[in-house]
Amino acid sequence: MRSSLILLVVAVFPSLCSAQSIDSIRLTKDYDGLLFPAFADTIEGEFAVKFYYNYEWIKDVKIIQRQSNSRLAEVLQKSLVDVRLEPLQLNRKSIVLVNTISASTTTRAQDAIASYSVSGYISDSQSGEKISGATIQMPGTKFATTSSSNGFFTLKLPEGMYEILVNAVGMSGLTKRLRVYADQVVDIEMFESVTELDEIIISGLASKQLSSLDIGLQTISTQSLKSMPPLLGEVDIIRSVLSLPGVTTVGEGASGFNVRGGNVDQNLIVVDNAPLFNSSHLFGLFSVVNSEAISSLSLQKGTLPARYGGRLASVMDISLQDGMDQDLYAEASIGVISSKLKISSPIIKDKMSIVTTGRFAYPSWVLGFVPDQNVSSSKAGFYDATLKAAYRISSKDYLSFSTLFGGDSFRFGSDTTYSWSSRMASLQWLHNFSQDFSSKLSVAYSRGDNVVSGKSFANEFDLKSFIGSTGINYEFFWNKWKQHNIEFGLQSNFYKIGRGDLDPTNESSGIQPFSIPNERGAESSFYFSDAITLTQALSISFGVRLSAFAYLGNGLKRFYQENSPINEASYVETQNVSGNSVQSFFINPEPRFALKFSIDNESSIKLGYNRNFQYLSLLSNTMAVSPIDTWKLSDNFLAPQSNDQASLGYFRNFSNSAYEVSVESYYKIVSSVTQYKEGARLVLNDFIERELLMGKGKSYGVEFYAKKNRGDLTGWISYTYSRSLVLVKGDYEEETLSNGEYFPSNFDKPHDLSLVANYSLTPKFSVSGNFFYSTGRPITYPESIYVVDGYVVADYSEINQSRIPDYHRLDLSFNYKMLAKKNRRFERSWSAGVYNVYARRNPFSVFFKPEYQGSFPQAYKLSVLGTAIPYFAINFKLKP
Repeated sequence: MRSSLILLVVAVFPSLCSAQSIDSIRLTKDYDGLLFPAFADTIEGEFAVKFYYNYEWIKDVKIIQRQSNSRLAEVLQKSLVDVRLEPLQLNRKSIVLVNTISASTTTRAQDAIASYSVSGYISDSQSGEKISGATIQMPGTKFATTSSSNGFFTLKLPEGMYEILVNAVGMSGLTKRLRVYADQVVDIEMFESVTELDEIIISGLASKQLSSLDIGLQTISTQSLKSMPPLLGEVDIIRSVLSLPGVTTVGEGASGFNVRGGNVDQNLIVVDNAPLFNSSHLFGLFSVVNSEAISSLSLQKGTLPARYGGRLASVMDISLQDGMDQDLYAEASIGVISSKLKISSPIIKDKMSIVTTGRFAYPSWVLGFVPDQNVSSSKAGFYDATLKAAYRISSKDYLSFSTLFGGDSFRFGSDTTYSWSSRMASLQWLHNFSQDFSSKLSVAYSRGDNVVSGKSFANEFDLKSFIGSTGINYEFFWNKWKQHNIEFGLQSNFYKIGRGDLDPTNESSGIQPFSIPNERGAESSFYFSDAITLTQALSISFGVRLSAFAYLGNGLKRFYQENSPINEASYVETQNVSGNSVQSFFINPEPRFALKFSIDNESSIKLGYNRNFQYLSLLSNTMAVSPIDTWKLSDNFLAPQSNDQASLGYFRNFSNSAYEVSVESYYKIVSSVTQYKEGARLVLNDFIERELLMGKGKSYGVEFYAKKNRGDLTGWISYTYSRSLVLVKGDYEEETLSNGEYFPSNFDKPHDLSLVANYSLTPKFSVSGNFFYSTGRPITYPESIYVVDGYVVADYSEINQSRIPDYHRLDLSFNYKMLAKKNRRFERSWSAGVYNVYARRNPFSVFFKPEYQGSFPQAYKLSVLGTAIPYFAINFKLKP
């Protein structure tokens, strides 16, 4: 007698019935009136078959047999019709009793019918790579979901028969029939699209903007990355993100990016749950994460999910690819600027895999095109590598290890070399307690190092700084109720920062050693969030994050006079304290809320609010991130930054998601914005608190976005109007800037326009283009001069009241790609193009100096890449 129904994969097609049919089994005995469990036991004893069913369904069912020598199939049909069950023969020996309720009937009566969990992994059939961001939909119902960063999906479905529609960017869509009668595991394999041109995005992912509660979310998968126009011979994630609305940079040669008026240090970048502190190569031209290593990328710039914390402006979450667990796979690229290699291989077939990527760049020849002599005589190079090993322990446990390291070296002129590097390692364990309850445990380490080396023989030196982080993150996901999607977890990070260590590098150097003691801090948090589907049109989510930060210091504690500005005159003393004592402690609640209202199947309105706190800051009084910048933890002098943001957006798709349009607006208020006194000295300053000012910031803007997803011409256009303003008004004159009035921040750029297009000329050839325009960033100009003892002293205007010239640039590329075929093992592609086609000398900065003693300072424009740069790259791919 059966007491339960086993878990089976039941993507059943008629071809499965090619085995011996139950129609051939005839009953020579009379079973009329016998209870079904006893009947099943008897038939299993007489014939080579087994029944699988839910005992509660059939415990009271009686057999109906009107005559002897009846066919088994006929008896089963008559006996089970009143309880809406149907016999389904899976093979020669197995008969499953399934519910005959249709999907439409299930939708109408879902509250009265048992629901079950359907889950599994979605992967590439050729490479075995897990596919993130795939959409799983049941047409005609409201049930839909997307796969996670490791390709996993789960759905709660009532009993019945369904058609499952699965879509993913760059993959051929597929449809499966599925009978749901118990908790089930369904793994789905997809094939790469055989199309004339990989479309930038498909309707499944496009519809996610409508159905998702997230506002300000941009998601890019592996397949869509491959389709983006290359820049300098390769697709780069940072440059791709800069084409999105609300994301800007202060100019060429600037590392990092600015989101909705925030500073570069207000962006949290995580790679497989490990933070990344140095995100760029070659002063922002390339990302430190090779695009060939990426499985998926998401940028959150609106209401941040509760699981993210520690930054104010945005979260860029990057997942690295899993390796192939069946066959060897290799890719290579050779270009005039960089070369890349990717190898993926199984270690234990179907259980364990490894994938590694490497990239080496030699861009020094590019600098020779730059008109500025100091830049053209410089040398530059960078490298990076990633490795990820994944092991599927069982159907419930999945273990992965990821590591990334990269470095840059830039020699400016002949006497100074700037070097910086990134390292991270992450160990993740995914465990499914049940079909609706799972967890992810992550342990991560990350470090960023900066070195400035002076090469003058009499004064050779190394100036070093670093930031390191070690953390643990335990996340839980609970989907027991179909209306709720609950997440909660615990996180903890330990920080160690070296703000400066100066050492001579030879005995003849006149440099005296100097070191600033390292500082330490610990941040912990608990979070909880619940996304609730109230009706088919209305969904809400709420969450809270409780963060706590302890500043453990550097063994020193300073005191200043009360009711006085913090400066040398008010300094009292420095005391030695225990290295493990808590010098400052902060605890803050961080609430968030989001709402989505679906107007119809093609349009929705979203609004959201969130508060965040940030306990570390990047100290920089330059316009762009540089190797001499250092990180600083919040303490009793540097308060944590906080941010309150409200967002409102309208999203609409047209022609079955062939076109997308969205409009988003936001307003942000930021407290404890870090600013600096005039003439502040930040490098090797052990009394850094004397240089810092605390201010307020406000940012607001409207973002427009339109995409064409299908056809020969694909691409998007984005436009943002925004303002980013700062107010610094202290209790004392030296703690006040710009007369205590709001002034533009260094990255206030009101107008920002991006156009990205890809046009298919033939099935193999395409032309890509990018155009960018933005308002010039603010700058402070001199208004008059004074001559004191023969020296010219400039008198400058109020802060950031002028602007450098506007930025605009056009890039073009011509691309070739072999058509994808399922049985083709070797593929190649190439790209040739020009960066900055019309050689615009976009200014990075404007500086002033007098032409002769006593003259008014003249303006001089510095352009980092003020010329057209041609490039060529060829790519090879070896598939199993």
